[in-house]
Amino acid sequence: MSGRSKLSAGTVWQIACEVNITASAAADLLLGVLLQLGISPHDIVEKKERGRSRIEIFHKQKITAQKVVAGIRAYGLRGVKVSLKRVQRSDWQDLWKKGIKPFALTKNIEIIPRWVKNVSQKTSNKFPIYIDTNLAFGTGLHETTQFMAQIIESCRGQFQSFIDIGTGSGILAIVARQCGAKDITAFDIDPQSIAVAKENLAANKVSGVKVFAKDFAKWKSSKTYDLVAANLVTHDLKEFGDGLVRRVKLGKFLAVSGISLPNLPGLKKVFRKLPLTEVKTLRGKTWSAVLYKKI
Repeated sequence: MSGRSKLSAGTVWQIACEVNITASAAADLLLGVLLQLGISPHDIVEKKERGRSRIEIFHKQKITAQKVVAGIRAYGLRGVKVSLKRVQRSDWQDLWKKGIKPFALTKNIEIIPRWVKNVSQKTSNKFPIYIDTNLAFGTGLHETTQFMAQIIESCRGQFQSFIDIGTGSGILAIVARQCGAKDITAFDIDPQSIAVAKENLAANKVSGVKVFAKDFAKWKSSKTYDLVAANLVTHDLKEFGDGLVRRVKLGKFLAVSGISLPNLPGLKKVFRKLPLTEVKTLRGKTWSAVLYKKI
């Protein structure tokens, strides 16, 4: 899953929102405010730093960033401090990379950042996936990515073909291979994400994956898969619902994520009209994912 906005080289504007962890409700309210302001969940980075929750967003245009800051402040959320500063793209990447350590993605898989000096560093006996990304989203820290990885792992042994729509860093394609998929396709609307995904696949010695840049709305393939994974924003999931189902083999699976909790009922209402049966729903603090079976 990756955002549709593309940050070019040079300077960007960082909006940093700090929330006291003791006021966890404020963090959830803030995320809801950001969604109301039109911020894509793809562009929201959530971190924990020194007893605080930190949420970061980046924009190319100062005026856009200023409007977002004004919008956040207009809600008057208690326990939320908002700041805006100009940073170089390289500095922006370093800001969030420094705080990421090896962590468990699922019960059996852990993520190890490729920029960790000793890439053999492990926190457990879990299967390691080495990840790097030039986007803040795509490390596996986000709830939506973790939910999708958990769903894929839960389907182990039930799929041979897999497609990752909105692949971002390619992490889900790697998870699918580790879970036994032989025929894997991964694509994203952002060519930059595809370049990163290819690097991550190579770093994890995952070969034979068809990876390309494509807008799903313009993709004409009629091929079907055992497991279709779509980690997109709710609006796109609703719009592409029919097309997603057409890519699923009868009796096989569709996993959707990128759904904020307030949007979950609306998403399910739309998908109830499709030839699907719900297998399970995963809910986190702010996001959710659903596994369906085609009937």
